[in-house]
Amino acid sequence: MTESSAARPAATPVQDASNFDLVDTDEERAPLTELDPVLQQCRPLVEVFCRANERAIFLRRRYSRVVSWAAVSGTAAVLLAVLQLAPWSIGWRYALAGLEGLSVLVMIAAIVFGVCTSIGESWRLERFRAEFCRVAKFHFLLNGGRLFVDSRDPRDGVDEKPLGEIIHVLEAELVSESLRDWVRRELPKLELKRPPAADVAPAAAYVDQLKEYYVAKRLEHQHAYFEREKDRREVRERSTKFWCRALLFGSLAAATAHLIVEAPTLIAALRGEQGSKAGENELGTAAVDPYVETIREVRILGVGVTFEDESDEHHGWVPLVLLLLAAGLPAIAAGFRTLRGAHEFGRNAIRFHALATRLDSLRDDLENATAADRKLEVMWQAEQELESEHRAWMRLMIEAEWFG
Repeated sequence: MTESSAARPAATPVQDASNFDLVDTDEERAPLTELDPVLQQCRPLVEVFCRANERAIFLRRRYSRVVSWAAVSGTAAVLLAVLQLAPWSIGWRYALAGLEGLSVLVMIAAIVFGVCTSIGESWRLERFRAEFCRVAKFHFLLNGGRLFVDSRDPRDGVDEKPLGEIIHVLEAELVSESLRDWVRRELPKLELKRPPAADVAPAAAYVDQLKEYYVAKRLEHQHAYFEREKDRREVRERSTKFWCRALLFGSLAAATAHLIVEAPTLIAALRGEQGSKAGENELGTAAVDPYVETIREVRILGVGVTFEDESDEHHGWVPLVLLLLAAGLPAIAAGFRTLRGAHEFGRNAIRFHALATRLDSLRDDLENATAADRKLEVMWQAEQELESEHRAWMRLMIEAEWFG
């Protein structure tokens, strides 16, 4: 890099749906005469956000693919193992065993890749870095161009920190353990705080412009995001939950049906055993158990199973299919459960719905506020809600059921 290129400021990122609240166009800044100088100071945060957000989106997609590969291949391995219990699979045993081995290898590779690369932790770290840039920008605006963090000395309450120092921590000092510390509120250098009102008192004209900017850029944008993500996760939660329940009850139904179908044969076999014991006592010879003999015949014939009459065919195939269903359906349900546990569709949908409702209420409060201090109070409430939501989301995803 030449000296001249290093001296040039970074190009303004192109505004899109993912960075709408961070990136401001020239047209948006033009009427904000009071707010624009502070917005210009936020440009380093925007650059950090764009890098972290791009990386987080990439890692999120890779995380989803790895989870899907592990869930699908693990389910396939169990199903292929169950199929090999069927007598007609003898002719296909090498192919089924090979496919089972391949599925196991894919599953192990996916899990090992997730553990060794810590893809889940890397994704969460980049997402935290990006979301913290959002929080820091609006704290900076609400404080009139200043940032405050939790003080190490309880008597002081808060410490003012330069924006550059916060950016340095975000880019150079964050590690995976930092997320757990932040979730537990044990990371003071990134614990942004609201200062006492006497320390920060923006002018009324500044607050008026900030209110309009905040509604459009923060409240409405975040409200639309959480509504959209809530709907998307509800669809996935309903579908995966339905299949988990349907497959579980299907397995129970198959096991019950197998018991009903086999009951007459078992009763007959029990009676035959009792009769054979009586005959053995009288004649000194043991009779053949008809139930055991039928099963032996089926397994010996393998793929080319033939039955002498319709009753034998019914006896041989129906119980076998029911047994395979009873054993195989829970394996498929476990695959769906893995996907649900790794993404937490249901819990996130409930949280997003609650926050969208809360943001809608705060937007109405802000629109109705007239005094500058009341406007600031509502905007601070919104920031606290958004920060609490992100902390709760991070806490949930750290404990998500997945490796890495």
